[in-house]
Amino acid sequence: MFRNSKLLLIIAIGLSVVGLSIELGMFKTKGMPVMHVLLPVGAIFIGLYLVSRFLAKEDELHAEDQKKTVPASVPVGKVSRQNRR
Repeated sequence: MFRNSKLLLIIAIGLSVVGLSIELGMFKTKGMPVMHVLLPVGAIFIGLYLVSRFLAKEDELHAEDQKKTVPASVPVGKVSRQNRR
């Protein structure tokens, strides 16, 4: 998951820089109006990066909680006959 977060961050920064430079007029995009989409797409990737980082931390916390709550007396995979009903 950490590798995906880095990839999202690299894409987000790249698109944001290129999109911002186009919006500031550093590049002439007279015949290509679709190039003005890069800045909002960069913002979307920044949001995806932040969500990815948040969920990675939550996943780690959930894994720790699951390790703590597994009772030591019940073998994993064993179901009693009373619980099957």
